[in-house]
Amino acid sequence: MFKRNPDKFRHNLKKYQTKLGCGVYRINNLLENKSYIGSSAYLLPKLFQHFNKKFKGASNQTMQNDMRRLGHQWFSFEMLEHCKPEDLRIREQFWIDTLKPFYNDVNAIKKEIKKTT
Repeated sequence: MFKRNPDKFRHNLKKYQTKLGCGVYRINNLLENKSYIGSSAYLLPKLFQHFNKKFKGASNQTMQNDMRRLGHQWFSFEMLEHCKPEDLRIREQFWIDTLKPFYNDVNAIKKEIKKTT
């Protein structure tokens, strides 16, 4: 459907990017009770990126490997919080500290926040 009219696809993608907005999300592994917390200024492309079976440049290889091993149908996407782009990292770290997700490397984000403040 979108291959016939790429301009319409781009227009719809921009419309949904702004509708879904900017914020912090969680991806849940429903079989093994593990989760990943991330943030993005454009949530829809990030969602597509995480759930793309062919995507190999993932920031979290452990979760991507589990998605390939178990199947994408056993993972869910959950919106935790909408926020401003400048607050993304701080809010993401708050949720990581609160929920302690299995797939996140907590120290990497904390180091990045300390460098920017």
